[in-house]
Amino acid sequence: MNGCLTDETLTDYLEGRLDPAIKVASEAHLVSCDHCRTRLAFFMQLLNAEVKVHEEVAIRAIQERWVQTDKDQRLPGRRGRRRNWRIAAGGVAAALLLTAGM
Repeated sequence: MNGCLTDETLTDYLEGRLDPAIKVASEAHLVSCDHCRTRLAFFMQLLNAEVKVHEEVAIRAIQERWVQTDKDQRLPGRRGRRRNWRIAAGGVAAALLLTAGM
């Protein structure tokens, strides 16, 4: 969004590293901008070192689902691809022989 605070400004604001004049201007913007307030809340949650119980449960569920999805979607090894290439090449060669013999 045009005129919104950058991610760096928001994180610097939370960590107390902004120049006082920039801090005041950032706070004035935050009063009137829902988008920046939402992003500020996100960074507040992200920078909070304490993980709550419901967050831990959600993280474990996501990790388990990711591992299962990874196992389900593994690509076949190179051996299977070579075999398919040979079958396709054999089919093309057979078709060429049939058309050449006619």
